[in-house]
Amino acid sequence: MKILKNKTWLFLSSFLCLVGCQEANSTTYNRAVWSEFIPYAQVEQQLPTLKANGLSLFIAFHQSTPDYDGFAHLYTAAQKLGVEVRPWLLLNENQGYWFNKWNFRASEIFVADFLRHCDQRGIKPDYLIFDIEPPQNVVAKAEDDVGRADFIGLLHDLTAFSKDSPLSAAIASYQSLVNSLHSRGIKVHAVTSNFVLDDQNDTNMRIQSALGLPITGIDWDEISFMIYRADFMRIIGPVTSDIITRYADRAVASFGSRAGMDIGEAGHVSYPVPFEGYSDIDDLSNDANAAAASGIQNIHYYSLDGMSEAGVDHWLAPIEPKKPPFIDWKASAVLHTLDTLRLLLPSAN
Repeated sequence: MKILKNKTWLFLSSFLCLVGCQEANSTTYNRAVWSEFIPYAQVEQQLPTLKANGLSLFIAFHQSTPDYDGFAHLYTAAQKLGVEVRPWLLLNENQGYWFNKWNFRASEIFVADFLRHCDQRGIKPDYLIFDIEPPQNVVAKAEDDVGRADFIGLLHDLTAFSKDSPLSAAIASYQSLVNSLHSRGIKVHAVTSNFVLDDQNDTNMRIQSALGLPITGIDWDEISFMIYRADFMRIIGPVTSDIITRYADRAVASFGSRAGMDIGEAGHVSYPVPFEGYSDIDDLSNDANAAAASGIQNIHYYSLDGMSEAGVDHWLAPIEPKKPPFIDWKASAVLHTLDTLRLLLPSAN
């Protein structure tokens, strides 16, 4: 009888351990795909594939070519299938395209106009996406300085951009807008540059001020960071998914479960600089696995535009959290360089 009891206890203990271990390893990942230039009717044809792969859709809405009826049709079709859709609002190019500290008034007007048209069509998005990035003139100037290895010139230009317009006014304006949206039951997802993560140990927000990125101090519901390794490779040459790990660690430390990673780019990239992104699905998979290993649960792929030729199914693999097997000195150098540069910039005003 004693032996039977011991065997029964051993069986129950083993069963409970097995269940507990499975629960510990069953992380749910919120995966999504960005779509920037594909017509809504064509995107709608992809909805069953997105549903089958458990993907949300982050769909661009261009102020320059506003197709409210097309968006409403796509949104309604996605709701019927159970595919989450987040409208990604993009300004006219002459107003900066992306939201930033220089165009917060134009951004407020665009958001209000978008929601007015949605109300007229019986659409109420659960989320809006604010793409917080520097305007093209800032990006072009900084990339030119880096390309010529003119770091004195880079410091000079970033200092001028920092002093050009107060970051504090933009933060207050965007926070007021977020509060207004929250009062209407709408959440706000900010997507922004990885460089914001080089600013998180600095209460002076030096990099955010220089690049015009009002992020810190705003009650975003989700904050995702564009860690496009394909872009890094275009500028500095080969770099491994270790750079994803390093930024993902910083994102989780600063923003916890609100943090997300935007990875890629897959296939052909057409804007703002045309180039060929990843051609190997392992690159995208390694980036997703590295982000997940750091504790990121919100993982977004850029983009449906580049994936469409081979098909979304071709590009996606199950997420298996795994950090790169070795430290990449280039990834380390990038972060150390930016940490040093930050200290040389003026504090936000």
